[in-house]
Amino acid sequence: MVLMTNVVNQAEEAFSFLAKELYKKYGDRAGIQNTLR
Repeated sequence: MVLMTNVVNQAEEAFSFLAKELYKKYGDRAGIQNTLR
């Protein structure tokens, strides 16, 4: 169970990181900011 939580947390961190990188590159044209809210 702990391992699963770890994997989920890592996935969320990776997604947040990618979303921020995409936001830096493309601004809000893709509506990324709305997705993060």
